[in-house]
Amino acid sequence: MNKTVLTLAVLVAAGLVADFVGGQAPPAQPTQPAAPPTEDQAQAVRQTVAAYCDAFNKADVQAVAAFWAPDAEYTSEAGAETKGRPAIAAMFRQFLADHKGARMTLAVKSVRFLRSDVALGEGTSEVTTAEGPDKGRFTAAWVKADGKWLLTSARDLPSEGGSASPLQGFNWLVGDWQAEDKPVTMSCRPALGKAYLQMEYSIKRPDETLSVLYLVGYDPASEQLKAWTFDSAGGYGEVLWAREGSQWVGRAAGILPDGQTGSTTYVLKFVDDQSFVLQMRDRQVGGQPLADSDTKYVRKAKP
Repeated sequence: MNKTVLTLAVLVAAGLVADFVGGQAPPAQPTQPAAPPTEDQAQAVRQTVAAYCDAFNKADVQAVAAFWAPDAEYTSEAGAETKGRPAIAAMFRQFLADHKGARMTLAVKSVRFLRSDVALGEGTSEVTTAEGPDKGRFTAAWVKADGKWLLTSARDLPSEGGSASPLQGFNWLVGDWQAEDKPVTMSCRPALGKAYLQMEYSIKRPDETLSVLYLVGYDPASEQLKAWTFDSAGGYGEVLWAREGSQWVGRAAGILPDGQTGSTTYVLKFVDDQSFVLQMRDRQVGGQPLADSDTKYVRKAKP
């Protein structure tokens, strides 16, 4: 799992939307105002956060997972959702396997209580791997069950004032991927001091292998994420990306090796930490329409 995505997911300290407790809205109690929390209650939440951070720093996935409620939900900065303790545990397992020795620090800025057993909060996080530190913000919601505070929902937020924050919405793509039922692979890595993500597609054909290079970064002129594309046959183009809910939509235009123009609409859908779907819509080359296509990619296992 990508460092940034995991960073905030890992943040078990603090608060998302108060409406998610065990996947349901907490029962309203209009005639029974909540008693003000004691300092001991707030301190218990903060101690839980510290223990969670310690479990992560020890790479103890089982201990990390135990801090999440069975039906917990994590939402990445890009809007992608991971639901349920098993899926969240798998997300951390992959990240910690890919980033051995990763360290996390959490700073809880505020904790408030909707009820004595429902806490919300927000704060900042920093996860350090071999690639360097990655900072972010988070919100989260906790519920107390059997005397223990459990994370029921958490959401990643971009760093305040960070010029590179728009690119973080794509960071979950970092890694190596294989298309299902097609001879296509893709690798994604940070590039040029993390100002860009570099994606390389390899498409095997009967007589050759076509390579396509994407450099994705923030374009201050359009105030959007932009990809500059080049292929080994001599074609090139550009893609402007915008997030629409839990998916990304890219409007692409380019020049083919024979000089013809082409265009398409990409729809990039996060499925879970191990898979995504890339759709191509409204394709045309030289004014002639081409069929739509859907390709599912799965994360390749480490050798």
